[in-house]
This record gives sequence, structure tokens and C-alpha cells, in this order.
Amino acid sequence: MKKRQPRKKRAQPSAPFFLVTFSDLAILLLTFFILLLSMATLDKIKIVQSLGTLRDSLGVLNLGRQTEVSPVPVVVTAQIQEVEQIQMEEVINAIQAMVQATGLEDSVEVDSQQDTEGIKVTLAEEILFDRGRAEIKPAAFPILDQLAAIIHQSKRKVRIEGHTDNVQVPASRYPTNWELSTARSVNVVKYFVQARNLDPRIFVAAGYGEFSPVVPNITESNRAKNRRVEIYFEGLDEESQELQRLREMLTP
Repeated sequence: MKKRQPRKKRAQPSAPFFLVTFSDLAILLLTFFILLLSMATLDKIKIVQSLGTLRDSLGVLNLGRQTEVSPVPVVVTAQIQEVEQIQMEEVINAIQAMVQATGLEDSVEVDSQQDTEGIKVTLAEEILFDRGRAEIKPAAFPILDQLAAIIHQSKRKVRIEGHTDNVQVPASRYPTNWELSTARSVNVVKYFVQARNLDPRIFVAAGYGEFSPVVPNITESNRAKNRRVEIYFEGLDEESQELQRLREMLTP
């Protein structure tokens, strides 16, 4: 008779199964934070996207419960900010190229500080108007035409401000510098809308007269700097069509 082989005892698990899953999760988290440390100099958008990837990965380890680690709107907002910065840099580069091509470095200034006001382009009075008048000089038409093309491509709202010095021009048709500065800004807007067919809804015109000088009105050279028109390319607001378009493109 054959000898009966003794049954082999089944190996008992050395640890509960939930501990295996827990240790895998701990290793995953440790690896992730090491990865974050190594990416400390990378773009913020890439880090935010990494958080979104971690959220998706943890979704299969939470026993059916969804874990909100990084909401999608955060990623979309970060991506929109990056796209907006690129677009604003393109506007700045286009304006600076126009200024260099026309040789107007002394009469046109571009403020590339992208603060709450947006991009500011300052045009000296001598480019656009004669003293005490609000009619645009024909010599300024080519410059305004190039700015109109940049405005059209930028898809931004534009605010145009007129400014003067503190000297009232004799025999002017405008009783105050306030009215003169307002008429100048309105005429620039009218040129963009009527001559270049830009959308009137994107423009705001304002006149500040002598009450917002860039330098004190104590010398003629200072007063010349204060006689100016400022064109602001504003940032995207919540109601802009461009912002809505970007959200639709970037939202998964």
C-alpha cells in the first residue's frame, strides 16, 4: 500500500490584506512628494496637473469613494492664466516692433508691467493732435491703423484716456482742458470704430484733463509729457468672450 502523504499546511498571511493596500498607498504618496521636490523649479501649471493626476490615481484606492484632491477648475484657471500671459506678451512684442519700425521711440512708450491696469501704450500729443485741438492729424493715421490691427488680434477690451497739462490754450473751442482731453479720447475711439471697423463694444473713452499728470507741470518739457493719450489693453474679465472660449477649450 502506498503511504499517505501528509497534507501541507497552507501558509498563513503575515499581515492583513488591507495593510498591503495601505503600504502601497504610503509608497505612492512618498514617491509623489519626492517627485514634487524634484520639480520645485518647474512651472506651477505642471505641478497643478500632477495633482490632478494623483487625484485620478487615488480614485481606485478609496473603496469606491471619490476623493477630491485637486478640482478641475483649479487646473483650468492656471492654464488660462498662462495663456493670457502669452497673449499679453505677444501684444507687447507687436507694439514694440511697430514703434521701432516707425522710429517713434521718443514719442510712444509701452508699459510692459502687466498689472491690474493691463498693458499701457502712451502716445505723445505731437503725434496725434495740434495744440488745443482734438482733430486727429492725417499723419497719425498709419500709426492708428497699425494699433487697430493689434487691437483686433488681441481680442481685448481697450480703454482710451486723454490727458492735458495745466495750461488753458487761448482761443480754443473747448472751455476746459477736461473737455479737450475727453474729445481727443472720443475721436481716437471713433477712428478705430468708423475708419477701421472695430467693435465699438470693446472701447471705453475717458478724459482726465490736467488732473492726472505723470510729472509736475513746472517746465515746458514736463507739460509736454503730460499732454498725451493712453491706450490700455485690459486683462480678461469674467464676461469676456475670449475667457469663455478659453474655458471651453481647456475644460475636460
